[in-house]
Amino acid sequence: MLVKENRKNQGGLTPETSEMETEPEQETEPKVQAEPEKEIIREEEALPEEEALPKEFRAEKPTEKPEQVQVEAVSPLEIKEAQPSEKEHPQNENRTEAVAPSRPKETGILESIRNEIRNTPRPKKILVSIIVITMAIVSILGFGVYGIEGSGKEVSAVSNVKKEKPKPAKLVLVLEDKKFELDLLKLGYDGKDPKSADMNQITAWLDKVRDEVRVKPKNAHFKNDYWNNPIIRGKYGQDMNTEEMKKWLKNWHAYINKPYNIPMVEVKPEVTSKDLRNVHLKLIGSYTTLFNPGNVNRTTNIRLAAKKIHNLVMLPGDKFSFNKVVGERTAARGYKTAHVIVEGEYTEGIGGGICQLSSTLYNSTDRAGLKMLRVVHHSANVDYVPKGRDATVSWGGPDFRFQNNLDAPILIRVFVNGGKLTVNVYTVPGAKVKKRNVKPAPESFKEVPVDEEGKNELSSKQTSSHP
Repeated sequence: MLVKENRKNQGGLTPETSEMETEPEQETEPKVQAEPEKEIIREEEALPEEEALPKEFRAEKPTEKPEQVQVEAVSPLEIKEAQPSEKEHPQNENRTEAVAPSRPKETGILESIRNEIRNTPRPKKILVSIIVITMAIVSILGFGVYGIEGSGKEVSAVSNVKKEKPKPAKLVLVLEDKKFELDLLKLGYDGKDPKSADMNQITAWLDKVRDEVRVKPKNAHFKNDYWNNPIIRGKYGQDMNTEEMKKWLKNWHAYINKPYNIPMVEVKPEVTSKDLRNVHLKLIGSYTTLFNPGNVNRTTNIRLAAKKIHNLVMLPGDKFSFNKVVGERTAARGYKTAHVIVEGEYTEGIGGGICQLSSTLYNSTDRAGLKMLRVVHHSANVDYVPKGRDATVSWGGPDFRFQNNLDAPILIRVFVNGGKLTVNVYTVPGAKVKKRNVKPAPESFKEVPVDEEGKNELSSKQTSSHP
C-alpha cells in the first residue's frame, strides 16, 4: 500500500500518522498513480543499504531539516495531491519533504518539546534529553535564588557570598627567632583608613612586646654584699629602642603585613666593677655617738651588731632592715645582758645597747640624703642623741629601715673605738647626693645603774623597756 510505503520512508512522522493504516487497501490502490509508486519503490530499495549502517554513522541529508509539525490524519488522496512533482523537487532530495500536511495548532511549550523529540533521531534525542534534564535541575536548584518569587533570605545569602572578605592586615615585629603579630582587623581597622584602628590597643600591644624582648642588666656586686670580698662582674642588658619605635608607630600603616625588625639598644648596668672599686672614695654621711667602754656587756652587744653592718654595700634601690641584717639577738649568738640604763632608758635584757647603734646609723644615713622608710622613737628621751633623733629597735617589734635612693652604690662602715661609735656612708665620685642637716650628738652622757629587776636605783619610775 502506498501510505505504508510513504510512512516507512519518512520515519520521522509522529505516531498520529498510524491512524492512516486503518483505511482499507482496496480503496487506496486504484487512486495512486503508477509513476510515483515506482519512485517510492526505488527509494525503498536504497533504504536497506543506508539502514545497514549504525544510525550514528549515517550521512545526514544536505537539505535543510523540514519543519517538524504535528500531522493530522489525512486521506490517501490528500497525500497524493500534496506530493510535489519531479520538476519542483529533484530526485536526490528527501521524499518526506513532499508531504505538506496542514499546520497544527500550537498546544504549548511542553507539546512542542514532545513533537521535537519525536521528530529527532535517537542520538540527538539523547543529547536533547540530557540538556533538558540539566536545565530542569538547574532551574529547580536555582529558582529560589534567581527566581522572582525567591525569598529575601536566599537573596541576602547570595549577596553575602559575593561580598569580598577583607584582606589580612597585621603588624609583624621580629627579633631573632621571636615573632610578634597583631591582627588589625580585630581592632576595627577597615583596611583603608588608618584612623579606623584603635591606637590605644596598638600602643598597649607594643608595650607588651617590649616587656618580652627586654633583658635587664645585672649589676656588679661584692660576694655576700660586703666590701673586700671578691667582685662579681655585672652584665649588659638590652631594651627596645623607643626613639626608633616612635617613628615606626607614626607610620605604622606603611608596615602592614611587612615584618619589621625590632631595633634594640644595649643597657649598661647601674653598678659596674669599677664603681665597686671606687665606692669608698666619697664620704657623704657620718655620725658619732659616745658610750662607756667599761660596760663590757653593753660594749659586746654593740660590737656584735656592728660587725653585721660594717662594709655592707647597697646597690641603687636596695632596702635596709636593721632586724633583718643584724638578726635576732640571743645568748647563743653571743649577746649579753646589760643591766644599765642611760638617762631613763632601760635595757631589754639580752642585747642591751644596740639601740645606740640603730640611732647612730639613722642619723648618718639621714645626713647622706637617703630615703627613710621606718623610724620608731623611744618612749623616753636618751642622751646619746638629740631629742627626737633616736631610732629604737627590738626583735619582733620596732625596726629601722631605709633605702638607697641614689643612682650609685653606697658603702656603710661602722667603727667602734674606745668610747666612740661611728657610722660612715660612702659612694662613688660623681654620684648625685642631696645631703641633710642633722644635729650632732651630745659630747657627754650619764649612766644610771639599775638593780637585777631592771629598776632604777635612783628612781623607781620606769620610763622605757627598749635599749
